Amino acid sequence: MSQEGPGVRRMMEKPDDMISNILARIRAQIIILTTEKKTCKAEIVVQLNMTQGAIGDAYVSNSLKERVL
Repeated sequence: MSQEGPGVRRMMEKPDDMISNILARIRAQIIILTTEKKTCKAEIVVQLNMTQGAIGDAYVSNSLKERVL
């Protein structure tokens, strides 16, 4: 008798997979928010996530800096 469900599947995932899934959901929410509200801060966050593939990297392109400043 095998049990299937979101809780069971989540427990079977590796920690790295869980983190990747959480980050993917966060990135999707950030993109949705920035399409509704165009602010410089949100554009930087999306640029960081899309170019570096991770939240927390301190990379900002020169063209984005010029647009923000």
